[in-house]
Amino acid sequence: MRIPLETAALLLILSVISGVLMAPQVSAFMAPGALILIGLVLAMLTGMRQKTYFLPAIVCFLLIVIGLMRGALWLESSLEHRLPLELDRSRATLELIVEEAEQTERSWRFMMAVQSVIEAPDDVHVRRVRLNWYPNDDERLNDLVPGAVVRAEVVLRAARRFANPLPYDYEAYMLLNGIDAIGYIRELAIIQSPSVSLSPQSLRLLLMKQVDEQFPIVVAAWLKGLVLGEGSAFTPQEWRMAGSTGTLHLLVVSGLHMGMVAVIALLMAGIGWRLITAVFRWLLPRRNVVRWQKYWYLAWVLMVCGSYALVSGGGIAVYRAFLMLAGVWLLWFSTRKVNVSVVFTMVVALIVLHKPLIFTQTGFQYSIISVAVLLLSFSGRKTGFWSSVTAPQLFIFIGIIPLVLHWNSPLNVGHVLANLVAIPLVTFVLLPLSLLALLVPAVTLKQWLAVIIEQAGETFWSWLQWNDGLDLPQLQATINPGFGLLWLFLVWLWLKPVSFPMNAVLALVPLMLLPVLNQSTRTKPFVIMPDVGQGLSVIASDGDKTLMFDTGPVYSAKFDAASSILIPILRSHGLEPDVVVISHSDNDHSGGDAALLASYPNSQRYYGQPDSRQQSCHQNQDLQSLSDDLHYRFLLYKLDLKNDNNQSCVVQLEWFGHRILLPGDIDAAVESQLVARYGNELKSDILVAPHHGSATSSSQLFIDVVAPQQVWFSAGFNHRYGHPHKRVRARYQNASIKIHNTADAGALMMNVAGDVLTERQGWQKPWLYH
Repeated sequence: MRIPLETAALLLILSVISGVLMAPQVSAFMAPGALILIGLVLAMLTGMRQKTYFLPAIVCFLLIVIGLMRGALWLESSLEHRLPLELDRSRATLELIVEEAEQTERSWRFMMAVQSVIEAPDDVHVRRVRLNWYPNDDERLNDLVPGAVVRAEVVLRAARRFANPLPYDYEAYMLLNGIDAIGYIRELAIIQSPSVSLSPQSLRLLLMKQVDEQFPIVVAAWLKGLVLGEGSAFTPQEWRMAGSTGTLHLLVVSGLHMGMVAVIALLMAGIGWRLITAVFRWLLPRRNVVRWQKYWYLAWVLMVCGSYALVSGGGIAVYRAFLMLAGVWLLWFSTRKVNVSVVFTMVVALIVLHKPLIFTQTGFQYSIISVAVLLLSFSGRKTGFWSSVTAPQLFIFIGIIPLVLHWNSPLNVGHVLANLVAIPLVTFVLLPLSLLALLVPAVTLKQWLAVIIEQAGETFWSWLQWNDGLDLPQLQATINPGFGLLWLFLVWLWLKPVSFPMNAVLALVPLMLLPVLNQSTRTKPFVIMPDVGQGLSVIASDGDKTLMFDTGPVYSAKFDAASSILIPILRSHGLEPDVVVISHSDNDHSGGDAALLASYPNSQRYYGQPDSRQQSCHQNQDLQSLSDDLHYRFLLYKLDLKNDNNQSCVVQLEWFGHRILLPGDIDAAVESQLVARYGNELKSDILVAPHHGSATSSSQLFIDVVAPQQVWFSAGFNHRYGHPHKRVRARYQNASIKIHNTADAGALMMNVAGDVLTERQGWQKPWLYH
């Protein structure tokens, strides 16, 4: 009796994932586990000699033990190098090698490998760091390129996540990429300029320099972005447009690009083989010519694709695609008949063994589902040209629906429409011509190719812009794992090669179930203060109508609280904000307004510091109702036009019998005005601390009059402002008011009963900071 290879691979995959999830428990039994592993190996060897029927069971148990130990040991090793939470904001002097360098308007952003720790606290064992630098105008910057060696005085920060009820796992991403700390550079000195070498980084840098010199900016963006995997080649606006139209995968170097490189490698191998057979025919052996031809094709494809994987930046998606391609080619080369599904599961097992936390990443999940759907869809089917071009997009679209909704992305018909044109345009025009433009030596040919690439690029972005402007229906919902598994099972039945009537019926079943997804969490009212770092946002919903107070900060051109946190939370509940209040213009309160306005332009909006086109929140104090269970009113006071904070909107919510006071960033002077004007009307069950708990706010008088049962602080972890101030915290503690702080507890969510749940309570993944 033999164990199918697919079963063995799946068992190993599940064991590695379990080893990561149960790392503390597995680590406690590591010594006995090693003894068990040795015993299993001996038992397997004995079983092989005696041909015992217990051999399959022994092999399965062996795979389980190996997987558990691999997952737990990998995580334990990674966490040993990660900066401990208690050393956050530690100063250190490091010798670093620049791996990646990206320049923005005001700063530089580096990925650096730690060559040596010159001076640092004892428990600092970081291997790789991501650092920001704000240089002076007179500092030498030309040599700050990959390969340069620098000595830097840095402030190290723990790569701690924003803790929100969302699937994206920032800390897993950092561990997976070997980034042990983040931070910023205080002083920097270049020790050694990058040396000329044949390393992948040096070649990639040289190619990017040549591209910048030989091509216009618009064309260079496509060559650097599609071929060399340079994320900064495209602008933040272009990335956002690609994300909103579902074409983001086309701009990230992945399996699609690796497949096109493989096609080019095949063409090159074919031309080379023809030359060899024509010129050096006498050198070829007379027998097994076909086998030697396979050797030639195999070597060329693996060499060219492997080189591309290194030069393109070597992302995980590229390596995953290379392993899959190598597996398929080895299968084709093999004389044994092996099922493609065996290669697929074995490659996935190798990837998970190499990077155990890869299962947490959206790209990995999408690629696994997509490849599995394609393998099922073409297994045992006869397809014509057009069906082979259009059917995969339909199959994949239906197959990944649960995954799209799980990651809080809207399911939009426009995404299919956008990809219908964008995929062929990138696959058959932009990518191959960009590769060709990079490789050909002739200047005239480069110029002709540049013209075509520029026109095709304009067509690509114009098509996405037109598509983004379409008002098409979209589905926003959450699904439970059981429904997701049922969906995938129905897709599997549909893709099986069965008779026409049954196939047609099964094809309709998944699509007929789409309306069920809309019955997700709409009936569950909530109030949530998301963890947006040093900023503020509060969302209150009765399950249908929703009010949002403030939108959190913008941290960079690529990251803002609204796009990355608030909008995904709304999508996860299938909601849109009916009313948006921007308390005042400070970035930590209004930074996400532009992104929110772009996604929800029809919301009614109020501003504490409005311009001529915006509606002020300082004009009407009447109670306004969104529904029978959600009411709000603005509390008015005399504005201090010299102080942004003292122009904040102050909102009092009535939500299912609970009263919640949202005072923005007002200080004690405005608090006194409110007490004088409204008195006992200020009394509330929940008080969101004024100005994040600053020493200038939360006066004793204000606390006594509001008399909250709970106070909620929205603050950044170990932030330089030090919110909440210790005197303010003491005032609330002395009044026996329960304190919640997003910096410690993560997102705060209250249900109708008044129970407050925090994101960092309960079971936590073993790799997360606590």
